[in-house]
Amino acid sequence: MANYYKKPTKSTLLFRWIVLVVCLLAIFAAGWYAIGYINRAVSPAPTTTSIANTGATTTGSNSGTTSSLPPVSQYSVGYQMFALSETTATGTRSIPTLLCFPTLASSTTPAMAYGPFPFVVFSQGFDISYKSYMGLIDYWVQNGFVVAVPQYPYTDPSYSAGVLRSDIVNHPADLSFVIDYFKNYFQAPGEFHLLINNNEIGAAGQSDGGDVTLASTTDSVYKDPQIKAAVLLSAAEYSAFSGKYFSASSVPMYISQGTSDTVNPPYCSIQIYDSAGPPKYYVELFGADHLEAYTQNNSYSTVVDQTSTTFLEQYLAGKNVISNLQSQANVSNVSTLVASSYITPTNTNCPGAP
Repeated sequence: MANYYKKPTKSTLLFRWIVLVVCLLAIFAAGWYAIGYINRAVSPAPTTTSIANTGATTTGSNSGTTSSLPPVSQYSVGYQMFALSETTATGTRSIPTLLCFPTLASSTTPAMAYGPFPFVVFSQGFDISYKSYMGLIDYWVQNGFVVAVPQYPYTDPSYSAGVLRSDIVNHPADLSFVIDYFKNYFQAPGEFHLLINNNEIGAAGQSDGGDVTLASTTDSVYKDPQIKAAVLLSAAEYSAFSGKYFSASSVPMYISQGTSDTVNPPYCSIQIYDSAGPPKYYVELFGADHLEAYTQNNSYSTVVDQTSTTFLEQYLAGKNVISNLQSQANVSNVSTLVASSYITPTNTNCPGAP
């Protein structure tokens, strides 16, 4: 019987070519997958990644994984109010506390991948709303700090029972309570897990809030060793606090003071500066009164924003930036950075000082 060869049609040939190409691609993909699997198996342990805006190293996230993070020139700010309740020997103290934290772009959640962040507790002045200071506080947060802003009892003008200055003697303990609360809170699982570095804790305050900060960092009765740096904005030693100031070594201190301040005369800040050991920095604000450098948007506030941030970056965040204070603080007709280790006072008037 004769064998007849039937020539394949064009469609049959096309189908065969497609099958061949698919098979070759499958073999190629399998080979690359095998190579990738081998590479993953022998990859070294994750290394730290330098983040340009913080000057520190990070693993990329608090979960311990590593990723390459784009630098952030300035964070956005997220807010959350906490209804803190402190139990004391005399009863319960309600301390509403605003937590301000770095976020990315318009996000309302913390920028956890860039943490943990240094932590600062800010104490407001007597009968001055904490909201008055939000320009300065936001500036710190935008530069990579988490800031807690407690409203101490009898201090904020919105307090239902009214204001009472004598309650200030309880505020150093309130401040320490706020630190302890958030240190524990940030250990718990959740969106704020490991938000702060427990070894990078600072305190800041203005007016009576500065007095509280000073007592919490230098007074023999109230000193909290968790606090590593202090920002004192028109502050003073205050005789209402028991104990002794500067009885032991002090933490690094930033002090700013207006020369036209009649509420907290310049000697109040000079007294602190002359008593403190190094490192210490005194920014003198020419012609500034008691509040305008901290609650308004002007040339004084620009100096305070920048210099206080540089100080916190140096002594909390571990950056080597303190030399920037010279250019930031020495502004013609606005401010100067005191270079000497002792300021000779022209008078010794500081109301309420011991």
